Amino acid sequence: MNDQELANQSVKRCLFCGHELPPISKAPTSRRVWVIACLALLGVAAAAFIGDLFIDGPPSLLFGFCNGIVISTTALGALFNCYFIRRGQIELEERLLAVQREIEESTEVKKGT
Repeated sequence: MNDQELANQSVKRCLFCGHELPPISKAPTSRRVWVIACLALLGVAAAAFIGDLFIDGPPSLLFGFCNGIVISTTALGALFNCYFIRRGQIELEERLLAVQREIEESTEVKKGT
């Protein structure tokens, strides 16, 4: 893939911190699990909201309560997902810098001999 093709790709960014996210097909398995879990929780929240609209009385309050729990859980899941992706990115950058230092040290040793 050349530079032009890379530039033409749409870049997905995190809603909270703005760093670039890989496509879901290339994402780590843990990220896929988080995305699926968040989508499932959003589906449950939608079902609870619809139930809240059509049911009157105490069950309606129960659905509203469940809806609030599900939405807050989804938001927490998104925040944790963002945190773990960012932490993984920082660890990867640290490893890359360590490898670059090792390469520079080995080339300096070779030049010195």
